[in-house]
Amino acid sequence: WQERARDIARSEDFVVIDGWDSFNEKVRHKLENPDLALYKIQQAAYKFSFLLAPLSLPFIALLFLWKRGVTLYDHMVYALYALSFASILFVTIIMTAQHPWTSWLVGWLIMAALPVHTFFHLKGAYALGWFSALWRTFIMLNFAAIIAVLFLIIIVVLGLAN
Repeated sequence: WQERARDIARSEDFVVIDGWDSFNEKVRHKLENPDLALYKIQQAAYKFSFLLAPLSLPFIALLFLWKRGVTLYDHMVYALYALSFASILFVTIIMTAQHPWTSWLVGWLIMAALPVHTFFHLKGAYALGWFSALWRTFIMLNFAAIIAVLFLIIIVVLGLAN
């Protein structure tokens, strides 16, 4: 993959964004050394990881537009708790995958832990019924995928443009 990235960066028709030559040159320079580019992206990921909370806020608020007594502050607290759980789950998955005796748990953790936590977290935090929490869980997990893609795009751009 590293040689392929170098070849792409050295090609004459390399353009990331049309008309933005300074950005294209920065990305070209970074991709000539793929290890450095990956390192810069990783640095951007941990530096801007808190950006996940404000990215999540409009999506969470969209689920509760008509619910009285719920403010943006409540949504931000919910987002921070949800992101804290997700990071603990991520660390648990990595640690579980390291050991052959517990590696079978990884699939179950990925498939079950986040949806179950999201359901009970929504149900408890917003005092919802089970059906209301269930449909919001489904939509919230789809929103989480959208937010993850947005965050990934942002950190790649920031990592390569910095």
